[in-house]
Amino acid sequence: MRAGRLRQYITIQERIIEQDEITGAAIEYYRTKYASVPAAVEPLNGREFLSAEQMRAEVRAKITVRAGLNTEPTDRILFRDKVYEIQTILDDPTFKRHQEIMVSEGVRRDGDDITGIFSDEFSEEFA
Repeated sequence: MRAGRLRQYITIQERIIEQDEITGAAIEYYRTKYASVPAAVEPLNGREFLSAEQMRAEVRAKITVRAGLNTEPTDRILFRDKVYEIQTILDDPTFKRHQEIMVSEGVRRDGDDITGIFSDEFSEEFA
C-alpha cells in the first residue's frame, strides 16, 4: 500500500462499560484508543454502495488503515466533525497490509465530548 493514499487522520475510540459503585448502574463511555491514525476515508457510491447495502443497510463509508491495529466492532471512529460506528472490519486477504473498515454515520450522544480531538497532525505514536 502506498503511504500517500493514507493522507487523512482519524481517531479510534474504544467503548468502556463500567458499573457505578454507588448506584450499581452501568456507565458507558468512550476513550481514545488510537489518535491521529493515517487513513483513507472514502464515501461509498454506485456499485460499492449497492454491494455494501446487501451486507448492512447503514454502511455509508469505507475507511482504510494499515494492518496491526487492534480494532473491534464495538469501537467508533472520529473523522473531522463526524462520529462513525463500525459495521464490519475486513482484513487484506493476501498480504495483510491493511484493513478496510465499513462504517455508518453514528449519533453523537449528549455526554460525548469530541471537541479538541480532531487534528490533522501526525502523532508520535505512528512516527
